[in-house]
Amino acid sequence: MFTRARHRAACRLLPFAARRFIAAVSGPTPLETIIEDTIKTIGPISLSKFMRTCLTHPEHGYYIHKDPLDKNSGDFITAPEISVAYGMTCGLAFVRMFLAQLQYQSRHNPDFKVKDKIFRVVEFGPGKGSMMRGLAMVFKQYIIDNPVEIVMVEKSDILIREQHKLLCKFQRLEQVDDYNFESITEWGQPIAWQKNDLVDMDLDSKYMNFVVAHEFFDALPIDRYIKTQHGWREYLVDVREPEADRPGKFGLVVAPHATPGSFIPATDDRYNKLAVGANVEISADAHMYASQFARIINSGDVGGALIIDYGPKDTIPINSLRGIKDHKFVDPFWEPGKIDLSVDVDFLGLSRLFESQRLKTTIETQSQFLNSSGLPLILGGLASSTKEQQQRFETLYQRLTGSAPQDMGRAYKVLQVYRNANKTT
Repeated sequence: MFTRARHRAACRLLPFAARRFIAAVSGPTPLETIIEDTIKTIGPISLSKFMRTCLTHPEHGYYIHKDPLDKNSGDFITAPEISVAYGMTCGLAFVRMFLAQLQYQSRHNPDFKVKDKIFRVVEFGPGKGSMMRGLAMVFKQYIIDNPVEIVMVEKSDILIREQHKLLCKFQRLEQVDDYNFESITEWGQPIAWQKNDLVDMDLDSKYMNFVVAHEFFDALPIDRYIKTQHGWREYLVDVREPEADRPGKFGLVVAPHATPGSFIPATDDRYNKLAVGANVEISADAHMYASQFARIINSGDVGGALIIDYGPKDTIPINSLRGIKDHKFVDPFWEPGKIDLSVDVDFLGLSRLFESQRLKTTIETQSQFLNSSGLPLILGGLASSTKEQQQRFETLYQRLTGSAPQDMGRAYKVLQVYRNANKTT
């Protein structure tokens, strides 16, 4: 699955029922023809297959041929793009997580020698590199006794070039092979790029691994199911006749019989406890990536993760698939390959998976996380004495932590994952 990070425009924060999709008249896209031919040949396809094709088709996929964060033609803007203070705050959260675990190791593991360890941060879906810029600045200042290495997991050649430009200044981007690149950040940290879905890197215990995924999981394909009197049934994507208010050529239909996918919710009591008629969304890709995160973290004595995204804190996402173009909601089945697709993240499901792998978790709103991790202090240090600058930082603080519909503080959640010691120790 393609990796990238993003923040939706303010319209994304509206309740799903209140959204009105924007439509326009246009001819079929290349992917529309490909998907239609596929369905006519093999029958309706899973929702996850539809999403994966729209976003990652090797020739016509949305994230293959477009820079989604371009300041002129992009469809959304990320929180790290708003201010470097965002990434710096996340960096301080990692430092606090790191120091708490060192304290735990000093008390419980006499064989642990921190001077022999390498501090490594791995970002999935790094966008233009703005999050990593803030992290690298903080790590340069606070991680002084250990080497720091950076790994960027990114499939887009366009975004790899953007990330290198932002993070490495005049250092050359070296291509190791078709899937791996290397360089040095302007702060002297070795940085590597990987285009593989499954990260291929040394998981020796000498590494202390910290993983960050900002608006990564909401891009992963989902499947949708409904509980019927006859068991779980899967929603499938089929061809339909366009309507005035829904111009897309595709839509969802309920499979008349059980499909291989319909056995997925049947294996989890969390879903089976729901009443007949209930809808659920499940992302097999999200579980795969979370398991990979857990394996990376658990490979060392010290490690953790920050997962920041949009979704409910403790409920199962339902009917959350949305299309986004030009900072507006559009029908997710309209113009395949030319619009972004996004879903709510199942934070509680991810938390339970991490805890099953012997890791500890907390889920907070972005407002709680940023305030407790030092955003006000960082903004205070960046602000000048001019009235205009002070007003700009007050507006920025409100945008990142506020609870109004156009703000991010309450709608976005932060899942912290860590080993050993409590993060506030």
